Amino acid sequence: FSIAFWVNPAAQQRICANIFANSGNDAVLGQCGLSMQQDYGTTNRYALSYGIGNRESCGTPSVQLTTDQWQHVAVVCDGSNNVMYVDGAEKGRAPAKGAFVPNRGMALRLGYWDQNRFFKGLLSDFRIYRTVLSSADVQAVMKE
Repeated sequence: FSIAFWVNPAAQQRICANIFANSGNDAVLGQCGLSMQQDYGTTNRYALSYGIGNRESCGTPSVQLTTDQWQHVAVVCDGSNNVMYVDGAEKGRAPAKGAFVPNRGMALRLGYWDQNRFFKGLLSDFRIYRTVLSSADVQAVMKE
């Protein structure tokens, strides 16, 4: 799968927050889902994580997003690697360790985290693709 969006993070985020998430407790599988989450204690560094709790958890290295500036972010998960692009340039790559298993009891939420911790910034043109975007596809989506 692939995910693409435009994001403009606010300055002084400084708490864990999700740009988006579909993560929580599934009645059958337990903790599962996916999220683009800010690193704890690090301003505006984000990483994608997904899987089934600690059993099959994987994602991308965290990448720095510039505050008060629109940036295009694309995440491509091809089953072998998870790759993060920012403004069309590859910024992080990690091997895939398991399949994405959505949390069936929770809808995808934009700008959401629990305990009243909300993403501070702007989000636009969020898209989810059921296919793997090539580097050329990422460039084309970024220019739309």
